Amino acid sequence: MNVPATPEDGDESPTSANKRRKVEPGLGEAIPSALGATLLPEDAAKLAAEEDKRRRNTLASARFRAKKKLREQALEKDHKEMSAKIEKMENRIKELELENKWLRGLVVQNKPS
Repeated sequence: MNVPATPEDGDESPTSANKRRKVEPGLGEAIPSALGATLLPEDAAKLAAEEDKRRRNTLASARFRAKKKLREQALEKDHKEMSAKIEKMENRIKELELENKWLRGLVVQNKPS
């Protein structure tokens, strides 16, 4: 009967032991990476800094997109308001032109020759 071997404390492979490790390694001790290779603390610090930079950049991008969306909504609102105002003014111009034409007609009719 074949029974799978269970590793005891001394028989574990380095990668399986490192995956379960929860304690921060000390200075000079290698840190396991997700790719299976071990990292020195300096490399781990660089990776942490890069991840932090990526995270901050992602948050900054999200803030920028939110501000951009608000700006675009404000511009669209202004555009609608201005378009309505223009239409109202154009209608007023037509009314005044008609009134002007009517008044000119009255002046011409009542003008003594």
